[in-house]
Amino acid sequence: MKLKDGENRKDQGFTAYDFLRFLSDPELLQRLISQSMGKEMQSKALAEAVGEWLIELKIGERSSATVSFYRFWISTFVNRVGPEKLLSEITPSDLKYHLIETIQRGPFAHHACYRTLRAFLNWAKEQKYIIATPLTIRAPKLPETMPEIFSEQEMRQIIKACNNLSRRIALRDKAVVLTFYDTGMRVSELAAMKMGDINPDTRLIKIRGKGRKERMLSLSPPTMKAIWEYLKAMRPRMDNLWFSEEGRPLTSSGIQQIVRRIIRRAGIRGRKAGPHTFRHTFACRYLEAGGDPITLQYLLGHSSLRMVERYVRAVKARYAVKLQERFSPVEREGLG
Repeated sequence: MKLKDGENRKDQGFTAYDFLRFLSDPELLQRLISQSMGKEMQSKALAEAVGEWLIELKIGERSSATVSFYRFWISTFVNRVGPEKLLSEITPSDLKYHLIETIQRGPFAHHACYRTLRAFLNWAKEQKYIIATPLTIRAPKLPETMPEIFSEQEMRQIIKACNNLSRRIALRDKAVVLTFYDTGMRVSELAAMKMGDINPDTRLIKIRGKGRKERMLSLSPPTMKAIWEYLKAMRPRMDNLWFSEEGRPLTSSGIQQIVRRIIRRAGIRGRKAGPHTFRHTFACRYLEAGGDPITLQYLLGHSSLRMVERYVRAVKARYAVKLQERFSPVEREGLG
């Protein structure tokens, strides 16, 4: 009598069918690996591993903003599955359902959570806390949004808005704005600037970027003059470059607040604008003036061309719109 398929496989023991089933089911495969490795693979609790990971990020001199970013998003996962959950017990389903929940926060939040989980689990694999990462979902795609930039008229309004305070603060604010616009540097890089980083003869400044990567940037004569006028008025007693009115060194957060206040005084409303908007504006102006993407990658301190491609698309889009206006068939043919 012919046996049923299930009974036949049971008699044969672990068959090729069972092997393929394990390969197609990551949760079963991870469970099998964990059992074969014994208790040693299950000894690290999630909260303990996360704490170790964040400490290593700090030791590796990741910026405080990066560490805070990872801490926030990994904590959402820890809170969901529980701090005592063992790393070896985390399944693809745990990750999938958590990521599904973050979709409600928007595409950028969803992508941020994915990047955090991927970075943490890859680190856990390197530490041999897990055999393979249970993150089997592909990275979500971000919408290709156009970067917000300031128009030339808005830049004039921003410079004018710097003069609405005391002379020392007005000189500082103007120097900050021109430095941002002239170099496209990050707010953390501007906050970290020291007077010794500027060579007044060559107008070159040394920038300490992400991952301890240093690069040299040039300051235009008007920006160099603005910094010099500010320093003469402020007469700082420390090597820091940027100070509050009380003489305390400015942090990244302090500079962000100052820039946002200037933008509000300039009457720019209806969009989220801050120090990073100057970075976007610098990048687009550079490309519009004929600069090449590879050099822009260096100037911005990016490790790949992926981020620069966004600016290239934005500049091409604006150029296409101008051509459309110029060659409008409706206008050329006198219709309407």
